[in-house]
Amino acid sequence: MKLAAVIPTPMEVGREVLIVVGGALVAALLISNWPWARKYIRDAWALPVTP
Repeated sequence: MKLAAVIPTPMEVGREVLIVVGGALVAALLISNWPWARKYIRDAWALPVTP
């Protein structure tokens, strides 16, 4: 197996960066416009109560 086959090209890295940043922007836009989504995310990431 050649190492060059595993390392992505700059074009592939750039495409993945655009996909991740675009997804983060869409998520931020949705959460900022839908208050129930913000509450849902907060509740989903809340720490469990330990007795």
